[in-house]
Amino acid sequence: MKKYRFISEMVVFTFIFLIATACYAQVGIGTTDPDGDALLELSSNDKGLLIPRVQLTATDLSAPLSTSVAGMLVYNTASDGSGANAVTPGFYYNDGTNWIRVLNRALADLTDDAWINNPEKNRIELGTLSDGTTLRPVGAEMVVTDDGKVGIGTETPKESIEVVAMDADLDMYSHGNDVTVFHIHSAGGTISEPTAVSTRNTSNFFSIEAKGYDGTNYFNAASFSMGIDGLPGASGPEDMPGRISFRTTQDGTTSLVQRMVIKNNGYVGIGTNTPKVNFEVNGMIRTMGYKVANLPAGIQGAMAYVTDASVPSYLAPVVGGGTVKCPVFYDGSNWVCH
Repeated sequence: MKKYRFISEMVVFTFIFLIATACYAQVGIGTTDPDGDALLELSSNDKGLLIPRVQLTATDLSAPLSTSVAGMLVYNTASDGSGANAVTPGFYYNDGTNWIRVLNRALADLTDDAWINNPEKNRIELGTLSDGTTLRPVGAEMVVTDDGKVGIGTETPKESIEVVAMDADLDMYSHGNDVTVFHIHSAGGTISEPTAVSTRNTSNFFSIEAKGYDGTNYFNAASFSMGIDGLPGASGPEDMPGRISFRTTQDGTTSLVQRMVIKNNGYVGIGTNTPKVNFEVNGMIRTMGYKVANLPAGIQGAMAYVTDASVPSYLAPVVGGGTVKCPVFYDGSNWVCH
């Protein structure tokens, strides 16, 4: 009786030992020698592993799972959702909050120069050169910040587009029959709710400024601006009075001063912002001195200055060979003394 009891106890002990051993050992399917570091090893020459197929609804929704579980892997069969949360057929894994699409090789840039995330500096950036290994040197950076600024040759753009380069040039080649046009569209308000340009706090809506480095900082040297010259719409619909202003910085200063303006009616002012005639100069005008024999072919109303008039007489045709200096104008037939 004791012998049978001993045998029974041994069988039970052996069974428990085998179960315990199996609980801590690797599992092999299709192999009797699974890798020691693998919890489960599958081996087959003609079969694969079929991941569960589900219909996801959006990357930010756990459905059809009850909750998001980090590490969960599925194959999505649905095209659903919208915008950044849309899903398409393919493998997805869960990061504990969202479904993340596994790399689509057909659409991916497989080199290391693809855009990489840099959340610490609030931007995305190109990582390396086209060889996929060489880090991009100073001057070859390209970044897009989270607020939409683009930097080329700089990692810290301060404007919508900022380019920093040696001997930077901008070339545009246009072909075909259309005129090459550089459009500047300006309005007040916001992108979604624009208002009349007159609601802005400046009448200028486009400027080109040339700045030079003086050894310490960059300062304006010259600029020209385009803007409104009056109240848009005051004369009815489709009314946009415009002007162009030219500015330079005088030697010894760093402030731009307006030198010339072209008003909405075509009047040109030099030294004045409010010309009252087609061409108004606030200051002196110097014209080239001619010998009478060298006066150019005249255009009625043209003015010049001669240095060798002989006995000039008001409104009489000028005769050269003398020593008198006087202004002349062309009356449609002759250069006459003025």
